[in-house]
Amino acid sequence: MHLSPASLARLFSSGSVTLVVRGIGDGLPVLDASDSTRDTLGCEPAELIATAYTERVHPDDLAAFELGFREALAAGKDRFVLADYRLRHADGSWVWVQDDVRVEPDPEAAGGSSVCTIACLIDVTERRRVRDELDQQCRHLEARVALAERLESIGQLAAGIAHEINTPTQYVGHNTRFLEESFAELSPLLGLAAELAASILREEDAVARAEELERALEAADFEELGREIPKAIRQSLEGIGHVGRIVQAMKEFSHPGGEERTWVDLNHAVESTITVATNEWKYRADLELDLEPGLPALSCRAGELNQVLLNLIVNAAQAIGGERDEKRGRIGITTRCVGEQVEVRISDTGPGIPEEIRGRIFDPFFTTKEVGRGTGQGLSIVHEVVVENHGGSIELETEPGQGTTFIVRLPLGAETEVEESAER
Repeated sequence: MHLSPASLARLFSSGSVTLVVRGIGDGLPVLDASDSTRDTLGCEPAELIATAYTERVHPDDLAAFELGFREALAAGKDRFVLADYRLRHADGSWVWVQDDVRVEPDPEAAGGSSVCTIACLIDVTERRRVRDELDQQCRHLEARVALAERLESIGQLAAGIAHEINTPTQYVGHNTRFLEESFAELSPLLGLAAELAASILREEDAVARAEELERALEAADFEELGREIPKAIRQSLEGIGHVGRIVQAMKEFSHPGGEERTWVDLNHAVESTITVATNEWKYRADLELDLEPGLPALSCRAGELNQVLLNLIVNAAQAIGGERDEKRGRIGITTRCVGEQVEVRISDTGPGIPEEIRGRIFDPFFTTKEVGRGTGQGLSIVHEVVVENHGGSIELETEPGQGTTFIVRLPLGAETEVEESAER
């Protein structure tokens, strides 16, 4: 339904809205404008008339504006609303406007055979500013929630890591005390051996010294010491190596992350995360690895990738059952290169995910765990990191009574980083 000339006149004189009549030619020439352009754009209506409307559109918004305008006209509707865009104010600043467009017969065209567009412009600059502030606050809040989840994960792992470090530390300590006591027993033997050697060199009667040394060897159980000392040294070195691997894995897992991407070996990231989370799964399941050798490096945020792997591994372990359950489950982790992506599959032999909640598992704060066993942010953060932050995908395969497999695919290169920068 088109507006009558009388209705247009009332609108142009009302001053409550900013109206601009645009032709359909190149640059959308301005045919008329209401007096309220003084308030919205800081200029007189006459300054707009007979100029190209698109000259005032922000360069960054121009392509989208023109595309939306053409699509709207092609749709054949009398009225449509364009996406918000910026117009240049007389003082050089930019004003965000909402453009509610009506298509009307061109009063200047003979017989009304042509059309023009009447734009009802609403200044939404303040609304956009408030929205941008809210978006920034939301991103800040999301970052804080992600950090809280990360700290919670580290806190949950702390007791297990302490246990994993404490066990080898204990037998290193026991073996060190054993070596100390053994050396106390060997020291006199070494002294007697030195005296016997000196007697032989002086061509003295060494029989008495040799008999004394033999008695000392028997008293010290030298044969037993010869077997146990090398074993104690070997165990101690293994324990120190185990502690070193845990510390290195924790150091890598605790990578501060941030916005920068680095080239990461996915297989190494999996192995480090498994080491950090050992206490979470070793009493519940046997872990099977099938990591493709020579996997290409992945451009990603290392800290976020570690968080994804940890959440999925812990989730798999918790799905299998309680600690020290008589019926052990199985966790399988597979990595593959699939085209221009790397894929990691993490499967468990738990009860599977009921069909009625499968569509909600990635929702923030959704959890089936009892109070105190997680915030419900784990899988939500996995989805955000994989899909939104890295342009990847995450799929779910599950069958009641058979288990669940999460399939994560991430692009190898840094293309998504470029896309994110362009969007920001």
